[in-house]
Amino acid sequence: ILSQLGGYSVELREKEAGTKKSFTTLSGVSPAIIHLATHGVFRQPQIEMSWFDYNNYCMENTGLLLSCALDSTIEDGILSAKEISTLDLSNTDLVVLSACKTGLGGITPYGISGLQQAFKNAGVSTIIMTLNNVDDAATCFFMTSFYKALISGLNKRDAFKSAQNQIRENEYFKKFNYWAYFVMLD
Repeated sequence: ILSQLGGYSVELREKEAGTKKSFTTLSGVSPAIIHLATHGVFRQPQIEMSWFDYNNYCMENTGLLLSCALDSTIEDGILSAKEISTLDLSNTDLVVLSACKTGLGGITPYGISGLQQAFKNAGVSTIIMTLNNVDDAATCFFMTSFYKALISGLNKRDAFKSAQNQIRENEYFKKFNYWAYFVMLD
């Protein structure tokens, strides 16, 4: 499904098109914005290990559940940070991870080893992610506000600030747990 978002083309990949194989086809030809509305995964190890091994563990055990993740007949339903980091997403200015806990990862000498490191390694300029579980209605409000501000001509940083202000001013979402977990990393 292709449509327009301001001056951006939008392609929706869901169900059987929302797989690891489908995502990896973006390597080298990625769009300016990638928006992933899904679930994030970070599995903390249960044993101690060296920093190097811990970094590798985190990259292999942090990822995104894709639309086919619950289908046991499809093996590529989880896209790991390690797999993302091998892609060329240098054409992508912004990745929006509209999912719970996508900013989490392991603290290593290399920084936070997880999705943010993976997308940065892949060449993405800016990432919007979350630091905890996020409410579905609040996420919808925040993302709608963000994209409306972006379409109106604001740059991505100002559009993000505008969305934060709008959600904080909303009577229902003004408590910090509705808006504070959304962060932008340049």
